[in-house]
Amino acid sequence: MANQNELLRILRAIPPKWALGIIGLLIGYWLLQPTANRTFGWNLPTLVQIVNNDVVPLEKKPTVTTEKKSAPAKASDSKAPGANATTSKKLPTPPAQASNAGKKSPDVGETDRQDNKQGPTFGYLKSLGRDRYASPEGLVYAPGSEEGHRLKHVERHIVDMPDRAGSHGVFEGSMAEFLTTIDQGYQKASSKAKGTKIRDEEGMTIMEITFDKKIGFVGGSEGRRKGNPSTKRLRIVLNGDRVITAFPF
Repeated sequence: MANQNELLRILRAIPPKWALGIIGLLIGYWLLQPTANRTFGWNLPTLVQIVNNDVVPLEKKPTVTTEKKSAPAKASDSKAPGANATTSKKLPTPPAQASNAGKKSPDVGETDRQDNKQGPTFGYLKSLGRDRYASPEGLVYAPGSEEGHRLKHVERHIVDMPDRAGSHGVFEGSMAEFLTTIDQGYQKASSKAKGTKIRDEEGMTIMEITFDKKIGFVGGSEGRRKGNPSTKRLRIVLNGDRVITAFPF
């Protein structure tokens, strides 16, 4: 209540035109925050959390050296989203790993050290140089996101974050298994298989794939409230052949 009274006192102290502008920005943030969290897997706080000073702190982000943009390299068998596939390749089977259901979130990168000793490729990706990696299906994982690299962002979805606001999709399995499932989903969506959807949104390609078996569960505070329901659905967000994020939902 003290924070809210302080906010009202500040709004009364500034010119009316400025106050209307600030209120407009707050309303815009209130409308867009749930959509941004759901689509990109972000963890933006709600206005209530901001006003009550109840924002969950984020991990310290690694410093990323900006490199000159160049045309992304593709694996030889890369296919554009939405293209009809003429053949169905059998993807490599990753090493068997124990289920991570019920585990709490470790530090980013800890799962790589625990479940896979083969570095950032996880025994599945091919290095393209300059900290970029390609999957057998031609999906590229490169530097970016708040975590410093898209692999680190995707890696956050193999552990639950029960205190995170809203929903948090959790894949059950290791990072190598998750990368394989992402390739399988991309392959199914590209061939327009049953149970898949593709749409373009703000320059991004969003693929939604329904598998024949459970791939994970809904975590976060909303998932915990609902009893962590299981899910067979996967969402992949791409910019060309570059993976922005991927998570069960």
